[in-house]
Amino acid sequence: MKLKRMLAVVLVFVFGVLLVACKKDDKTQIGILQLVAAPALDEARIGFLEVLEENGFKDGENIKVTLEIPNADQTVMMQQAKSLVRNSDLILSIATNATAAAQNALVEANKTTPLLFTAVTDPVAHGFVESMAKPGGHITGTSDMNPVAEQVGLAKELLPEATKIGFIYNSNEENSRIQVEMGVAAAQALGMTTVVKTISEVNQIDLVANNLFNEVDVVYVPTDNMLAQNMVLLTNMSLSKKKPIIAGEENQVRDGASITFGINYRELGRQTGQMAVEILKNGKLPKDIPAATSENLSLIVNKTNLEAMGITVSQALLDRADEVI
Repeated sequence: MKLKRMLAVVLVFVFGVLLVACKKDDKTQIGILQLVAAPALDEARIGFLEVLEENGFKDGENIKVTLEIPNADQTVMMQQAKSLVRNSDLILSIATNATAAAQNALVEANKTTPLLFTAVTDPVAHGFVESMAKPGGHITGTSDMNPVAEQVGLAKELLPEATKIGFIYNSNEENSRIQVEMGVAAAQALGMTTVVKTISEVNQIDLVANNLFNEVDVVYVPTDNMLAQNMVLLTNMSLSKKKPIIAGEENQVRDGASITFGINYRELGRQTGQMAVEILKNGKLPKDIPAATSENLSLIVNKTNLEAMGITVSQALLDRADEVI
C-alpha cells in the first residue's frame, strides 16, 4: 500500500512538471526577422521596440522578443522564418527579402499571424499588400521609398557642371534595383548621362566601385544593405577620387557619404511600432491599418568631406540642411 501511495505521488509530481514544461509562455511572442545587421535596419528595429515599450509592452515582462538575423543567407532565413511563424503572435520583418520569407512561411503553415514590415521599398509590387491605403490581408507596414528624384537632383546642386552620374547596387536586393531605376530616370530627365554597375558579393565592391568612380562625376548609392555595411570603403574611394556620393539614407552620410535627403529609419521603425500597438492593444487587424511611407525626411550634408574634395557647399544648401557634418 505504501509503495502504491509513493508511486502515485511520484506520478503526480512528474505530471505536474510536464505540465509546467509544456505550458506555453503567457507572454505575447514578438518575432523579428531582420535581413542583415546594418545601421539603417538596426535603427528601424530599435524604433519599433521603443514604441512598444513606451506603450507598456516590455520584453521579458509581458512580451518576449525573438530576433533572427540571417545575414542574407536565404536558406537560413527560411528556417528562421518558419520558426518565428510557429512561435509568434506578431512578426516584424525588416527589409524586402525578409518580408518575402516571412510571408512564404505563413502561407506554407496556413497561418494568418499579423505580419508588419518595414524598410520595404515597394510592398505593392511585391504582393505584400493590395494597396497602400487598403492592405487587404494580415500584412501591413512601412515603406522606405526614397524621394529618389530629389536625391539625384542634389548632384546638380553640388556640382552644377556634372554631366555623368553613376549608380551601384547589389543585384540581389530588389529594393536597390527599384531605386536605381528611378534614379536613372530622374538623372536622364536632368540631361545627365548614366552609368549603372552591379555587385552580388562583397569582394566585388572594390573593383566595380573603382571603375565606376573613374567613369563619372558623382555616384548615387541607394539604401542597399550590402553597400551600407561597406560604406567606409566607398567613402574612402570618394575622397581619393574627389567625387561625391549621393546617399539613399542618412546613416550612409554619417559614415562618410556626401549628402542625402532621406529617411530616418528609427522614425520609420517607430511608425511601424505604432501599428503594432494598434494590433496588440486595440485589437485592430492589419487589413484595417494603411501601409505608410516615412513621415520624416532630412537633408544631411557632410560639409567636412565635401570640402576635403575641394567642393564648396553653397550657403543656400547649408541653410536648408537639417544636419551638417
